[in-house]
Amino acid sequence: MMTVEELLISKNVISQQSGQSILIKCLNPAHEDNNPSMRINATTGDSHCFACGHSVNIYRHFGIQLNKVNTKVFKLLAKLDKRRNPSIELPEGNTPITARYRDISIETLKHFEAFHNMLYFKDKICIPIRGFDNNIKCFITRDMYSNESRYLVYPKGARPVIFPARPTITNKTLVVVEGIFDAIKAYDCGMKNVICTFGTSAALVKTTMEAIISTANMLGCTRVILALDNDTPGATTTEKLTEFLESRVPMVETFNWQKLVDMIGKDVKDFGELDKEDFFAVQAVLYTKTKT
Repeated sequence: MMTVEELLISKNVISQQSGQSILIKCLNPAHEDNNPSMRINATTGDSHCFACGHSVNIYRHFGIQLNKVNTKVFKLLAKLDKRRNPSIELPEGNTPITARYRDISIETLKHFEAFHNMLYFKDKICIPIRGFDNNIKCFITRDMYSNESRYLVYPKGARPVIFPARPTITNKTLVVVEGIFDAIKAYDCGMKNVICTFGTSAALVKTTMEAIISTANMLGCTRVILALDNDTPGATTTEKLTEFLESRVPMVETFNWQKLVDMIGKDVKDFGELDKEDFFAVQAVLYTKTKT
């Protein structure tokens, strides 16, 4: 089934990205909407106009009937996400990021709603983590001026699963990396079909497996490529994920790090260490068939 974005394009509906959701002019024929005021959940297609109150599922609006599998997957994703983490609001006093970070453009940082907050998160870059229902589940924070500091999750105890919750799929392929800034760097360099798992902790693996399967099935992916970090923990987790996913998605592959290293002439651990021009080599590796 086509994604919400693909559906809007096919119907010549002008849209704009707003965080992890989509804004369009209201579909209510009785509402003359001069400014886009209808927000669409990019995962389920559910929409609501904040000006006139009109709500409709975008698929049903255009006469596309959701089959039982689609409906069940949408409900399951929203239910799992809501149960794992309650919705929270952006804290007061936020300041948008106005400079490149880790060689990521301001435009991309803005797309992912990166911000500073001197009151609550001093000297840290903060990324809101939105769920399948487009609500904010938690924030990932990292020191702006130190490469040694670990990531912190707020509120304490929240469990982010994958990011972004709804990637843009290319060639029916979903690419899985470890770190949030690996995924953001890939997006900045033109690869928008990349999600991150927030590490390789054993406690996260089972939940990660479920999220990858749900995301791949929901977005019509026939190929999942595991590009976890080029180190021992990454290789160990890749083996576990591969074993679990092989019988649940059509094709699972392991990213060929050695081939990439040979092509770019330098050792790298993850996508975050790559320069923009290196992603041409990444694309070449991704779309050359390899054995799992």
